[in-house]
Amino acid sequence: MIDKAAADLSMAKDHLDWIRMIGSSKIVREGQHGDQIVVGWRPIKGAITVYRPVPILLVQKAIAWTRLYYEEPSGRGATLPWATFANLAKKAKHTRKLLKTSTQLVQPDVADRLIDAWKPAAK
Repeated sequence: MIDKAAADLSMAKDHLDWIRMIGSSKIVREGQHGDQIVVGWRPIKGAITVYRPVPILLVQKAIAWTRLYYEEPSGRGATLPWATFANLAKKAKHTRKLLKTSTQLVQPDVADRLIDAWKPAAK
């Protein structure tokens, strides 16, 4: 499926990242190409890194899961530590509690403020 996604997007497989989601969250039900996502990642041992918002490039649906494909951001300001991101979300007026395993819809005005505040926070 990953090879097919890379071919469909005309991208090298090593430039394509994805998250596999189960359940019936709103992003699983309604997520589509172009929607912005914020992805947090943690190695087996270590701190959570949060990647700046990126667009969904492709959605693959199967019976038991949905994969959302995106290109991992790179360069200066591409990531923030979890605590910095959580504070940034609060300053952007995201009112729901963020957990490290959260899947949440962010209102457009909050998303705009989060994106605007990301670069200064990443310095």
